[in-house]
Amino acid sequence: MNFIIILVVICLLIQVLYWNVIFRRAANDIQPDSTTTQETPFLSVVICFHKTWDETPKVLDGLKQQMYPNFEVILVNDGPVPVDPAIMEHPIHSKNHIRYVEHVKTLPGKKGALATGIKAATGDWVILTDIDCRPGPAWLKTMAAHIPEQPAIVLGFSPYTRAPGILNFIIQQETLLTAFQYLGWARAGHAYMGVGRNMAYHKSIYTDVTFASHQHIPTGDDDLFVNEAAQRHPVYICHDRNSFVYSAPPAHWKSWYRQKTRHKSGGKHYSWASKLRLALFLLAMIVEKILLVYLLFVRIDLFLIFVGLKTVATFGSMRKLYKKLDTPSDFWKMYLYEWAHVLYLIWVAPYIFIITKQQWD
Repeated sequence: MNFIIILVVICLLIQVLYWNVIFRRAANDIQPDSTTTQETPFLSVVICFHKTWDETPKVLDGLKQQMYPNFEVILVNDGPVPVDPAIMEHPIHSKNHIRYVEHVKTLPGKKGALATGIKAATGDWVILTDIDCRPGPAWLKTMAAHIPEQPAIVLGFSPYTRAPGILNFIIQQETLLTAFQYLGWARAGHAYMGVGRNMAYHKSIYTDVTFASHQHIPTGDDDLFVNEAAQRHPVYICHDRNSFVYSAPPAHWKSWYRQKTRHKSGGKHYSWASKLRLALFLLAMIVEKILLVYLLFVRIDLFLIFVGLKTVATFGSMRKLYKKLDTPSDFWKMYLYEWAHVLYLIWVAPYIFIITKQQWD
């Protein structure tokens, strides 16, 4: 029993350290940087799609409402797939800053289309989002305010819209936990990933890094790119609510399953340093939860003590993170979600370490 108690304490200390020292950084206010430009850089928004449209995507309607005037949109048809000219005519020709490019797909995944869009961009700064996303009117204005003068990467946050049900609860909390990690590590100087729904980088960084080292991997146009590029280029974050880009969540368990296995299949290609930083936290959480289940049946007093200690030790950081990225009063949901997250981690482990998905959704 003493060994179990010591092991639980070690796992709790690791997690408390991560929450209070690393993840908490994702909630810290960003002070104006002396290198930040006061001008309005020209932005090239690159959007790839590989499915036909039934109606004009909401992302294009959102881009037309932007408060930021100095940008263009590169719309890349990856396939290409047929698109009704009647649908295309309005978004393409009503604004002269929206351009349409066709890419002939030769490899699975999104990287070829994205590379075509980046090469077609006329601006020095490329901003990425997806065809099914919904940016607010201040999105580009807010992201531009966080762009420094020197070439860099700027990581944004892209939450999913809320819906009733257990599936959406899991999606919301998993998205937040992921954001706490990648934004926190980026602020700590060890960026390891970003999300392609809301991310910006200088075109010269793509020219320097490209997708060459992971071109054979269908996934990773966002996280594997950042994981490699961050080793020699600066990375900033933008966690202002006006910069959030919302996306429709998977509505069914089957579609969520496909999405998660695809996203996680690129993790095994991270740098060893990134994998060790992530694995330590996740392993500590898994071991803690397994041992707590054991204590629940043999020493419920110890179970309650350890749960209480973790809650007290992480309360401040967790509430601050939710205040920045979500809803302050909802921070308690993460304590519940952690139990489901352990099952989720065990379930996706083959995709993290063995299996590579061959397509993007």
